[in-house]
Amino acid sequence: MRDRNDVERAQWQLWAVAFVMICGLAGALIFVATGTAPTSRVTFLPSSALLAIALGGLVTAFTMYAIDRERHLHRLAERLLREQVDAEQMGTRLKYLHELTRERDTNAALLDGSADGIAVIDKDFEIIRFNRSMQKLCALAGTDALGKRAEEVFRFATADGSPLEGAMHPIRVAATDGIARAGVELRLLVGEDKERWVSGTFSPIHDAEGTSAILISLRDIAEQKEQERMHRDFVSMAAHELRNPLTAIKGFTRTLMLKADMLSDERRYEYLSMVNEQSNRLAHLVEDLMRVSRIDAGRVTIEPRALDVAETLAGLLEQFRTKWSAREIVVTRPESLSPAFADPHKLEEILINLIDNAVKYSEAGSRVEVSIAADGAEVKVSVRDHGEGIPAEEIPNLFQKFARIASPSTSEIPGTGLGLYIVKGFVLAHGGRVWVDSSPGDGSTFSFTLPVASARETAHAV
Repeated sequence: MRDRNDVERAQWQLWAVAFVMICGLAGALIFVATGTAPTSRVTFLPSSALLAIALGGLVTAFTMYAIDRERHLHRLAERLLREQVDAEQMGTRLKYLHELTRERDTNAALLDGSADGIAVIDKDFEIIRFNRSMQKLCALAGTDALGKRAEEVFRFATADGSPLEGAMHPIRVAATDGIARAGVELRLLVGEDKERWVSGTFSPIHDAEGTSAILISLRDIAEQKEQERMHRDFVSMAAHELRNPLTAIKGFTRTLMLKADMLSDERRYEYLSMVNEQSNRLAHLVEDLMRVSRIDAGRVTIEPRALDVAETLAGLLEQFRTKWSAREIVVTRPESLSPAFADPHKLEEILINLIDNAVKYSEAGSRVEVSIAADGAEVKVSVRDHGEGIPAEEIPNLFQKFARIASPSTSEIPGTGLGLYIVKGFVLAHGGRVWVDSSPGDGSTFSFTLPVASARETAHAV
């Protein structure tokens, strides 16, 4: 297509030709009118008047043609100018559209990448955005959620299980009063029989006409709620663990104070032994709390050296022979075993906690099996009991702080739920691994690894 410069060039060319022709014709008329030429002696047509009329008509016709062409070129120039303006406007619009598309894609990527579930509800309470985290939280594909009524997808209940429906629904409340609410803890009902604890934020989006949409953000707080439950259980259990020895200590010391002269030496020794035992229980609980505090703060210090794990275990079995006498403890180990590189005191705590658990959670007279084996560059230790086993859903949280198996048959077993948390903290501090294999009715096997001591470390220990 010809642009504006081509049109302007054509206009100048047309007027140049017209100017030359007009000048030529004007000269011819003058020549005819005078009847002579400046340098010629030849006489031209005798009918000079007719020639003048013909030439004049030709000039007039050409002038009219030139004017018409000028008008046509002018219209063409105007049209090209309009098209150029339209093209510039279209380019601006396309650039703006591209920026909007890029901004939309960026926002969509941010929404889909958010760990929180995010949804947008329009003024008709229909879902228009539903990110991936929300799909996972609600167990619903985005294509199934878009266009649905918000109350159909988001079914909430209070902490006590009372459903929030109609005007009490959090989305309706946000749309009605136009006030954003954050950190609202709710139960989100998923499917027919499942629910999740969520923390919700409901933010109205306003325009000139009022509330145009509601932005919903939901965060899964199931783990937080589980931690709160375990903390409550720990406080209750710790109070129980503290109260019992304190009550015993108080009772025995009061008896000794009031009736010391009436008691035989044997009886006094028995009472003092009980006071000592209960004091040790209190000291052990306090020490556990201090260990947990150090693990939480990342301040577990170890002083590793090359040591024989089997020898350490044998010493503990002798030390706790009376305490563990109700179980048959069987130890298996290879004839030759590389020493482990570990802190002796931390290793003792690990073994005591695992064997204590095996004894507590198995029947009297049953067998507890402890095996020690080489596993590449590690020493592997496993403690197996023949108790009830652990449900699969309990295993992921078993090494967390305050964790205890929620079972009627084990609810009366004393403990604070700190032992396995301490075991994990100490094993990880050595660079080892810890895990459990268990199934209901088949007992449990707790295993951990420690690094093998190098030849240099072994020689240094010797």
